[in-house]
Amino acid sequence: MPSGYADSARPSPLINSYKLVLDMMNLTTIPVSKDVRDHLKRLASKRETYDDLLRRLIEDAEARLLYEREKRILETEEFVPLDEA
Repeated sequence: MPSGYADSARPSPLINSYKLVLDMMNLTTIPVSKDVRDHLKRLASKRETYDDLLRRLIEDAEARLLYEREKRILETEEFVPLDEA
């Protein structure tokens, strides 16, 4: 039983429905082809939602971009030791 509720004071189905509607108001639909959807399904772990999967893919992409930027800087920039600066 959730803490904070007396034995007979559980939220009503109406309250639960209201919470579900509020949660759904923060969602959007992204149209994708069936092929892309199938790729996403294969990339997701068993209980991972599309939202979780997309967040993980975004984090991975951002980390890759940062790595590529750092690599480019190290390859193209000239560095001076701090004690000589």
